Amino acid sequence: MGEGQVSVTRLSPQGNLGIEKASSLRAEILDGFSGGAPVEFDFSGIGDLDLPCLQVLYAARREAIERDLHFRLSGSVSPRIARRLKASGFVNALPESGAELEGCLLGWAKEGS
Repeated sequence: MGEGQVSVTRLSPQGNLGIEKASSLRAEILDGFSGGAPVEFDFSGIGDLDLPCLQVLYAARREAIERDLHFRLSGSVSPRIARRLKASGFVNALPESGAELEGCLLGWAKEGS
């Protein structure tokens, strides 16, 4: 890594994130925060996302703000996840990327960086 570059902890879960994975997802994110580096959550390998795991992401966002850390969403958001979030009222548009999701996810941008 070059001088001045910040290391990033990238989390790239695979498959469907249902209620049975919420606890391990939380642990993985908190472990990522322990290093103090920015944490990036990559949606590219996720086929589906249930409400409990979405709640874990919201809680991670709050935790990052409280710890003065950066927590970002990245990668491609599957059409299935985008449609589910829109149907549930979490977004008004269908996000294609984690960055777009950050911009339109209800309550996400209001709490800081």
